Amino acid sequence: MFKEKRNKGFISGLILSLVFFAFSAGTVFMWNHHQHPMDPFSDDTRSGKEVTMTVYDIYPEVVGEVEGGSVLYLVQYSNDGDGKFAVVEAKENDKEIQKLMEQAATETLISNPATLVGTQLQPLSKNVNNKSRNNRIVDLSGFLDSILEPDSTVALNMNSSVYLSLTEHSKDGWWHLISAAIFGGIGLFTLVSAFLLRKKSIAAFEELYQAYPELQGNVENLTGLAEFYDESLKVILYKNHLITYFKGTQA
Repeated sequence: MFKEKRNKGFISGLILSLVFFAFSAGTVFMWNHHQHPMDPFSDDTRSGKEVTMTVYDIYPEVVGEVEGGSVLYLVQYSNDGDGKFAVVEAKENDKEIQKLMEQAATETLISNPATLVGTQLQPLSKNVNNKSRNNRIVDLSGFLDSILEPDSTVALNMNSSVYLSLTEHSKDGWWHLISAAIFGGIGLFTLVSAFLLRKKSIAAFEELYQAYPELQGNVENLTGLAEFYDESLKVILYKNHLITYFKGTQA
């Protein structure tokens, strides 16, 4: 039966838009957590988690390169005992790394340590192909053995189980922002479409009542008065108007 339903299609569109907005908000929340992690670097050896690293010193030069364009730096991330050291993977001329270099050059980093936010990763073993979407370090232990004196303080206190990746963290952050923008855009489009559909439905009923005053308050009987009516197609032909009401009402 055909009834005056000015909100037909509007409510479902509104609910759908709210769902997309919820996904967008959830993605923004994940991005915020991604940018402000609580776990310290090397608290455990889990790979792929966001961490913070306190940096007390940094070697002033690039110590290695990773296939794909990123480079490696050596940093001191703890003052316990003789210190603890690790590798940081980042883009060459990374702004955060350059800032650390400047602080280290003025010898202020040891007394005023800086904090890096990145993704903790485990290096790949020597005989494993790198199938990661990022350029993972392969055979980190072997690389460190090739550049460090075996009896040096750095070598004896070097963490070769995990390293900090700034490039991985940056890519993940962009994925969160892009996903939030996509979900938000779809939600906005759906919301606007729902209001436009409601506006068209209201206009259609007003047009029908203006053209056929006898339908005012009697629109439920339109199907019995119509020259043509197909419930499966949601189509009504009444005098000079073709009416469709599959999603909203148009005349």
